[in-house]
Amino acid sequence: MNKIGCAIKRVNDPVIPFAGFVDGYYEYNLNAWDVAAGIVILRQAGGDAVNFKGGGECLNCRELLATNGKITREMLETIQKHF
Repeated sequence: MNKIGCAIKRVNDPVIPFAGFVDGYYEYNLNAWDVAAGIVILRQAGGDAVNFKGGGECLNCRELLATNGKITREMLETIQKHF
């Protein structure tokens, strides 16, 4: 995939739980422009977008957990054991 394709894909990554493909998604080492639009879409659809500590600030901390809103706590517990 070329750089343009990666950028387009990355913007949509946080939307994956909203689309119903998976219940949760996480990634780290991110920049705000990689996920900002996807976070807005996910939150407006009722999903959660948080950092690995569970806080709502996930644009500037370079880490993201995006879920359908139902499994956030369980995914956070697992992520916190490893990060």
